[in-house]
Amino acid sequence: MVAAGVGIAVVPEAAARRCARSMPVMMIRIRDPWASRRLAICARSFKTLPRPAKQLVEYLRAAAQ
Repeated sequence: MVAAGVGIAVVPEAAARRCARSMPVMMIRIRDPWASRRLAICARSFKTLPRPAKQLVEYLRAAAQ
């Protein structure tokens, strides 16, 4: 919609940069405090995840602390 000129979007900066490489879009970085995000790791069941996924979750949890 943005590239077609019929709207605007608030998206992660990485997504905006990717889109700007292949579509005619401009971006403005939002630096206001409300723009920072809190992320969460989600799974149906952490106990039943395959071993590599469990290792990734543990790595991300440790890095977040």
